[in-house]
Amino acid sequence: MSSKTYKYGEDISFDEIIITDITELDGFDCGNIELNKYMWECAEENSSTIHALVDKDLQKIIGICFLKCSAYVEKQGMANYNDDGELDEDNPFNYSMSPAIEILYFAISSDYQDLPFNSDKSNGCLSNVYLNMMIDSIISSSENFAKAKYILLYSVKNAYSFYSKNNFYNFDDNVMIDCDERLVDCIPMFLELPEE
Repeated sequence: MSSKTYKYGEDISFDEIIITDITELDGFDCGNIELNKYMWECAEENSSTIHALVDKDLQKIIGICFLKCSAYVEKQGMANYNDDGELDEDNPFNYSMSPAIEILYFAISSDYQDLPFNSDKSNGCLSNVYLNMMIDSIISSSENFAKAKYILLYSVKNAYSFYSKNNFYNFDDNVMIDCDERLVDCIPMFLELPEE
């Protein structure tokens, strides 16, 4: 039975698991060579928790989400100057930091991409459902374990509309972005978590 034979995502019996052995990612393919390579680099860095949505019948990974602690850092006010009127190189700006969880990597296996969740088109695809499961999990963790105010991610250009439809917004100009060279062509986005 191929995953392509599923008519709807709701037809799949799935579990959400935490991957502790990165060899369990063997065989996962999102259909994009660069994103697959980035997944392995992130896994090998061991700086995130790896969540996976698994098709219980086929014992196959449907989707992967890497989460890590982060911060939403905003420049506040004007630049700081020393007594000589020069920009203070040690502390050029004042910053405000808010706790955040970063979605370091999110992808759906090419076998399950664009699979409608059910006949109601307003529910979107299985990928929407999985992303919202992860958002709900982050909200729950924020309420029960470690408070976060934002979810951050760096979107590849062809996934930008997907994240926008799921209420992620572009960083403002005064927000610091990650200087990782692998993210240079990505769009920094955030989702503000609800207040309790």
